[in-house]
Amino acid sequence: FDGGVGELKLSQLQAQLDDALMTGEVSLEGLPEKPAIGFNLKVDELNADRYMPLTPEPAGGPVAVPGGGRPGAEEVVIPVDAIRKLNLDGSLAVDKLTIANAALSQARLSLKANAGVLRAAPVAANLYEGRFSGDIELDVNPAIPRLSFNSSLKDIQVEPLFQDVTGQARVRGKGDFSAALSTAGGASAALKHNLEGRIGMSFNEVAIIGFDLGKHLRQWRRFKAGAPLSLEVKRTEATDLSELSGHAVAQAGVFRMDDLQAKAPAFRLTGKGVLANLRNDAINYRLDLKVADTGIGVGGKELSELLGVDLPVDIKGPLDDPKVELHWGRALAALFANQLMDLIPLPNVPGILGADEAKDDEAKDDEKDKGTGLAPVDKLLKKGVDKIFKKKD
Repeated sequence: FDGGVGELKLSQLQAQLDDALMTGEVSLEGLPEKPAIGFNLKVDELNADRYMPLTPEPAGGPVAVPGGGRPGAEEVVIPVDAIRKLNLDGSLAVDKLTIANAALSQARLSLKANAGVLRAAPVAANLYEGRFSGDIELDVNPAIPRLSFNSSLKDIQVEPLFQDVTGQARVRGKGDFSAALSTAGGASAALKHNLEGRIGMSFNEVAIIGFDLGKHLRQWRRFKAGAPLSLEVKRTEATDLSELSGHAVAQAGVFRMDDLQAKAPAFRLTGKGVLANLRNDAINYRLDLKVADTGIGVGGKELSELLGVDLPVDIKGPLDDPKVELHWGRALAALFANQLMDLIPLPNVPGILGADEAKDDEAKDDEKDKGTGLAPVDKLLKKGVDKIFKKKD
């Protein structure tokens, strides 16, 4: 090491931090009143979760953390006074990094702190066959500290990522994510509840794990026959989609996505609603499904009666255990209404239905109903029901 008045430099540094080997150099200037720290460090392997604050789990099992967060985790408070005094400029490289249970490799970041502003930019890492890049800035000068976060993830395999971070994966496939978020608060709960900004996602060839939407759609005929339908979430099932995309806007910790679009061989999905309410960790989302091409996909012919009919699907409840509900009754009502409208006699409008065609259709209907003894309204309703359920006279 080298040193002089008020300064110190450590070069060719080697240090052992638990299982991690750290090498590089560190410099300190302006000692002792206003230390300025510089560094260029490399670590072979680091588990950052080992140094996160935890509280002992109670004997009865995990309990909810006030204000949200994972069970067993303490409320993290921003050390405002320490950051205001911090003067820092350096870079850090970690070959293998574990943070929030996520496995990263070739992580690199440049870190600067001065005058109450701490900034990590750029930040980059490889993870789950893809790449992360971003920047983070924390400003503790305002009375309420502000945090901003911009990031991009490309070609990420989401199933192993979600499995490692949350303990369960509901999506399988490779996708892209982007985020531009900001928040304010002095501790983790407030930062979570005050999130604002925008996130986006885009997938090709993706599967939603735990629910086979196509299978439930093919139960349409069973529902018509009066059989009860169960919409169970099963890990062994999935809904395969060729495309999935959407953008969520966050306000006060509530993420709303109103432009969700998804495609599958036999149907299309659009969605809108609250994708995630971080204030109560809940979802309240509405999907609108429309059978688009019944000639494609397994069981496509079974969906021919639903062609063009909107079918609402609600996803509600806790984020970690939402419930899915398909509104079959509404689809049945829509079909019935459509059939009735087809049967209601309309004025002969030139160019829409020729006079001869109108007379021929009317004569055929009268001949078909002759001898039934039904009143005109009853005939109309009977035709609607027969047409929906494909009954034969």
